[in-house]
Amino acid sequence: MLKIKYTKNCHKHDKVEKVKIQVVKAYKFAKGLSYIYADISLTGIEDIDYQEIKYYYDSEYEKLRDRITKDIEDNKEYNHGFHLSSNIIVLKFLSELNTALSLTGEYPEIPKKIVDYEFISENVEDRYNEAKVFFGGDKFIGLNKEYFSVNGEKETRLYSIIFEKTDLLKVQKIRLKYQ
Repeated sequence: MLKIKYTKNCHKHDKVEKVKIQVVKAYKFAKGLSYIYADISLTGIEDIDYQEIKYYYDSEYEKLRDRITKDIEDNKEYNHGFHLSSNIIVLKFLSELNTALSLTGEYPEIPKKIVDYEFISENVEDRYNEAKVFFGGDKFIGLNKEYFSVNGEKETRLYSIIFEKTDLLKVQKIRLKYQ
């Protein structure tokens, strides 16, 4: 089963269209094999799409390697050939998927948009609420969103897992970078 689509905020350009066509071509080779599937969402951003396709490439490669290894182990005592026709199809599929991976390298550079918010208040709760209101909603629609705390020229990435409200006391502004 193949489900390939563009994300809501996809940067559509001719190179992402070429990648989509190549992925569809790769899956046409393996359409008769029920165990090969994909649910790929293309963004038009090189590193995201590369990782998305590479996940399926690596997964199918490992499964193929395991199947061939099992076939060899099961048949090593017998002196007859192996049934490799479906494995050859998967190998051709992987070759075509590898071409799609290389095509992501032709994507144009998508510039990052930068939005800064300078704090008004001095209280940690007020600063947190200011940032929440400013960056909330659908004002900044895009992909690869990264938040940074900025103090003078020093920029530090804010990770939601380890981020604490007190981190906002030590900075002048919050910066959002996205594509």
